[in-house]
Amino acid sequence: MIEEPIELDNITLSLRHDDRNFKNIYLAPKKERLSYTLKGGYVHINIPKSKGYSLLVIEE
Repeated sequence: MIEEPIELDNITLSLRHDDRNFKNIYLAPKKERLSYTLKGGYVHINIPKSKGYSLLVIEE
């Protein structure tokens, strides 16, 4: 099985935040800081562009 990386371009990822406070949200390994908003019990994270493999890091 061959896994091909995909390209993400200007997507919003929404996750329940359960009243947690976030210090930083970024894409690893580049440590590209991402903008986010808290609304209606969810954190909405904007991913402008990611080509290949990236890891979303959410620090509390």
